[in-house]
Amino acid sequence: MAKSPSPSDRRVVHVSLTSRGQVERTKLLGLRNAAVSELLSKVSADDRVVLERAADNILSSLFSDLHGGLAICRLCDQARCADCPVGHHRP
Repeated sequence: MAKSPSPSDRRVVHVSLTSRGQVERTKLLGLRNAAVSELLSKVSADDRVVLERAADNILSSLFSDLHGGLAICRLCDQARCADCPVGHHRP
């Protein structure tokens, strides 16, 4: 992780992944995606639609504000999660 001070607020420190951290994140996402794909390969397309709707409802009900959403978010594959149920509820 890399830390850098905010240019506008001395109380704030920005945290980001280093290049090495990005590589590790990509590896972990690949492993997770492979495991989920294997599990979902056993589920019919119709059941996947139902499962997705249920998962969206569960995630959406777990928080009521931005801080709750950030606690739930696991920084998943953001390119795939453009319709993230956590993101929908951010103020």
